[in-house]
Amino acid sequence: MPSDYIRSIPIIVGAEIFNTAYVTPNNIYTTAIAPLNTPTIFEIWLSMNAAGSLTVKRTNNGITVSEIPGVAQSLNANDEVAFEIRVHAGDTINFTFSANCTINSFSVAELDSELA
Repeated sequence: MPSDYIRSIPIIVGAEIFNTAYVTPNNIYTTAIAPLNTPTIFEIWLSMNAAGSLTVKRTNNGITVSEIPGVAQSLNANDEVAFEIRVHAGDTINFTFSANCTINSFSVAELDSELA
């Protein structure tokens, strides 16, 4: 897929954290992220200064499930990783990390729902 195509995908909303202390097992975002449109895709980019694993916390109808994306199971300190998750009507999304650390960068972008 040409890189021009990737850059042309419209981003609806983003949530960014940069150079911020994190203490496990707290949620990374103070408020869970809700999509503007559904179904949709959230693209997540992250880098932490400690080794560990990332967990996606998906809540729908008051029930929270934990999901560990394959790419985020065993991160080395300062790795940069990116992955996507599908988000459905009623979902709110948050994240936890398995170690105390500094969040180098953490970004969530909602893609145009026509692409989901």
